[in-house]
Amino acid sequence: MKRAIVALGLAAALGLGLAACGDDDDELTAEQQYCTDLTQLETDITALADLDPTTVSIEDLEDARDAIKDDLDDLAESASAVGEEQVSGVNDAVDNLEQSIDDLSGDESLSEAFNELAPDVSAVFTALESLEAVNCDDVEVETSEE
Repeated sequence: MKRAIVALGLAAALGLGLAACGDDDDELTAEQQYCTDLTQLETDITALADLDPTTVSIEDLEDARDAIKDDLDDLAESASAVGEEQVSGVNDAVDNLEQSIDDLSGDESLSEAFNELAPDVSAVFTALESLEAVNCDDVEVETSEE
């Protein structure tokens, strides 16, 4: 009987120890998701900035806008899990970029229009630099193969 009680006590202690480890894993997973989402947003903003102004199309810009907006939605969700509170600045910068893309009339040359987006792209990068909840340099992120 005493062996059963000792065994049960050890099993309970082991279970609590594993549960505590599980909490660490959940936090790490939240940090990894946040950093993955942040990296994806940075990648898509960079891809927009790297488009060739001499060959860019409205569809290219709209596709980039949609990808960036999706990335921001993902980042906002994962940011709340790690306590990041500065996402609203990134959201405002992305909203301004999105509005600038939506406002393209097609009357100006696409090259000129693309160059007019540069300040909005720069503002997104600046807003991303304000995020500080997690140092993503120390977190392994998953990269997408696109």
